Amino acid sequence: MKNFSLIIGICILLLGAGNGYGDMAFVANVDGNWDLFVADDMGKNPFQLTTTEYDEKDPCWSFDRKKIVYATSDGQLNIVDVKSRKIQRVAETKLKTPKVCPCFSPDGKEIVFAQFRLPEQGDDTDLMVYYPETKGISRLLDQPAIQMWPMWSPDGARIAYANMHCSGECGSEEIIRKTNTFFNSLYENTLGKFESFQQ
Repeated sequence: MKNFSLIIGICILLLGAGNGYGDMAFVANVDGNWDLFVADDMGKNPFQLTTTEYDEKDPCWSFDRKKIVYATSDGQLNIVDVKSRKIQRVAETKLKTPKVCPCFSPDGKEIVFAQFRLPEQGDDTDLMVYYPETKGISRLLDQPAIQMWPMWSPDGARIAYANMHCSGECGSEEIIRKTNTFFNSLYENTLGKFESFQQ
């Protein structure tokens, strides 16, 4: 139970900083592997959404709070309907390297995530975008080293993410701007700019 309480506490902190939703989504290991749960604002009335053989991780609510996108330990992405508990695998590609850190856009029409490259290409990821309506996938960003934890701005115009390259300072947080349906290659250090992400 100590581990269960610790995970709830961590997820309250992370989700509270990342979105303004009333309900919490979190993962907990209560029977040998990590499953997806939801709970109310106070962390009470937890409800288990998944009972798979895989470990669930990186949950992210849709802005209407009807669905949650998450990653699993087999390297795939899934969406679960909170009410029906129906699970749909998404963003499947021929490249079988792991996909992690998915995040719904505010309008629900895009999901940004990080995908690892092949081992022979080094320790590297790309930021990708999945389009649920068309099931299309496009590469958002090709940068050296690892990009992780992308998060949309409330207006859907920008994405903040962590970039772990070591040119100058080792590890930084950056913003990429979106123009219509395209993303440009302007990266900005986000120090002093996070107030624009507050709701």
